[in-house]
Amino acid sequence: MTVRLAFLLVALVVLHLLANVALPLGALAPDLFAVTVLTASQRLGGAWGAALGLTLGLVEDSVSLTSFGANAFALAMVGGAAGRLAEVVRGDSSAFRFALFAVGKWSRDLLAWLVSDAATRPPVVDGLLVEATLAALYAATVGVAVVALLSPGPRTI
Repeated sequence: MTVRLAFLLVALVVLHLLANVALPLGALAPDLFAVTVLTASQRLGGAWGAALGLTLGLVEDSVSLTSFGANAFALAMVGGAAGRLAEVVRGDSSAFRFALFAVGKWSRDLLAWLVSDAATRPPVVDGLLVEATLAALYAATVGVAVVALLSPGPRTI
């Protein structure tokens, strides 16, 4: 792991906590935990992605009043799957990364929805088809911008 990657992952976690805990922005804040897990999974592999997903999911579940463990399960599964996919498929294009972030974020929402308590989760049309899809597109846009920060640009003197 490079220092640049470590700094970026820590910065994403801090920004997520600031946006969701200190400044409760709600839907205006992208899911930076999903972006962090997917970025780490691409760079470090499935085991690190699953471990980071479990850790960040437990952090997110610690402030949740319902369905403890749903986010930890979802982020760990998405992190592990994205890491395994990155080991098999090497895609460097922005379109591939956008698709990976969008599908990863949507899968995270689907898995969390499936294992959460039926009494507290939103209806499938509102929760998955509308909100999760828009959130996935938003997180994918942020994720592509984050990965662009990681790629070394031309060196200038």
